[in-house]
Amino acid sequence: MSAKALIDKLKNLLRLFRVYRIQGRGIGEILRKGARLILKGDMDALRFKADGCVEQAPQENNYDRELVQAEIEYFPILPKFSVIVPVYNVIPRWLDKCIESVLSQSYPNWELCLHDDCSTNPETLGCLRKWTDLDPRILVSFSAQNGGISVASNMALEMATGEFVALMDHDDELHPHALFEVVGALNKHPDADMIFTDEDKMVEDSKGQKSHFEPFYKPGWNPQLMLSYMYVGHLTVYRKSILDRLGGFRREFDFSQDYDLALRVTEITDRIRHIPKILYHWRAVGGSAASGDKPYARASNMAALADAMKRRGYDATVTERLFVNRVKFHIKNPRMVSMLIVSEDQTALTRCLDGIDKNTNYPDYEITTITHYEFDPETLQKSGREHPVRNYFWDGNYNNLLATRDRAVCESEGEYLLFMSDMIEAAQSDWLAEMVGVLERKEVAASSPKLYCRDGTIHYAGLLTSPPYWKKLTFQGLSKDTQAYFRLAQCPRNVSVLSGHCLLIKKEAFDRVGGLDPGDVDFSLKLINHGYELVYMPYAELLYDGGVKPG
Repeated sequence: MSAKALIDKLKNLLRLFRVYRIQGRGIGEILRKGARLILKGDMDALRFKADGCVEQAPQENNYDRELVQAEIEYFPILPKFSVIVPVYNVIPRWLDKCIESVLSQSYPNWELCLHDDCSTNPETLGCLRKWTDLDPRILVSFSAQNGGISVASNMALEMATGEFVALMDHDDELHPHALFEVVGALNKHPDADMIFTDEDKMVEDSKGQKSHFEPFYKPGWNPQLMLSYMYVGHLTVYRKSILDRLGGFRREFDFSQDYDLALRVTEITDRIRHIPKILYHWRAVGGSAASGDKPYARASNMAALADAMKRRGYDATVTERLFVNRVKFHIKNPRMVSMLIVSEDQTALTRCLDGIDKNTNYPDYEITTITHYEFDPETLQKSGREHPVRNYFWDGNYNNLLATRDRAVCESEGEYLLFMSDMIEAAQSDWLAEMVGVLERKEVAASSPKLYCRDGTIHYAGLLTSPPYWKKLTFQGLSKDTQAYFRLAQCPRNVSVLSGHCLLIKKEAFDRVGGLDPGDVDFSLKLINHGYELVYMPYAELLYDGGVKPG
């Protein structure tokens, strides 16, 4: 190992040490978990983790309470919230903090439903009992035997009389204006059935000094991402009538009961809203999921997702990947894919076609190229190539290119259309099957793969469409295997813009929206406006050989 590499590793170890110290971890735990992350070698994830763990002031300091109260009086809709909290052997100090954070809510129309699941710690029981008479909005019940977290949650739910139910863990805290923000969202969207917010993690030392870290600024409602992990997390609020209709939590999915519930709720309503503010503080203590100390929850997590796939009628397999689930859709009837490749460079086109020929195991596809007039079509028909190539010429005029492409589409035979640049090279045999597989979801019209450069860094893994980052490619320049920022580069997810360099679309969706616009941004947004989902599919990896440029 070179001196520079050794110095870089030492720097990374120091950064990791700082991150875990912010999280309040002991030296032994730091060494154990740190060694695990360093051995995985994901320095991008380490950098993001270190950046995310910079101590930050919580956002509750950004509110004027008098203005908040005035706004509450102005709201025409003032629903009652039932905050349900299952309790079991929690440290009284943390339970007090949890309850106090609800008592501190600026919005007053709430009730706190606490159910103890037969705690064996007398201090926990004593802490609960002391709260029973301090505020009539605090409701407490006790079980004579331990039933598990789903049973306890359902017992708390039985006490609830509010129109909406907010889920909370017994050692976490709400932002003081969390319910106020939810009420504000309901006044703008009174038909909302589910509302979720951003969150962060926190630790607190023996002197009561808090550190907030690892904020999770979540995507809006993203049904594809929900098939990888429970990204909506906390704070999540549901219309109670929907929970009653579904029968609440299910015991067979204990430790992932919230995930199972969210999957079921989102099958019967699409009235889902996201509040892009950190309104929930997840306490990272030993033994908590926030500290990554509940690996046994993985089995129930995968079981809940597998049950959802079966319930939704998909032929799919759920497997475990690093920190997330993976759903692989099995293609029942492989439909023909018509590949349409635009090229102005003979060498690039030959390399692209060779890659497709050598690294594509999808059984049914045809290839059409659209090339400049000076190219000789006979050179495209290499001996031994399994799929012959049909070629269309264009004269270099951009308008004529669009007309030629439209003609090629009209004469294609596939039920799927794959628009591809000659700068793309197939890098794995199942790339096309992965892209087609996600289109088994009827809501999905089109997908794009992960595109990476020859140096192993990401070119395309999604694109930002909000100022000030308009048309900025996400994760560009990071390792193609990076686990940075909650593993979003490795998870299939809904995106607003697909890559024009490689885009697979159902022919019926293509025809419905009136064909391909000159710009991939305009085309993607047009598909979304027609109610379709677009999916970034990282399990399909293709090599991009065009340098670093937008699109």
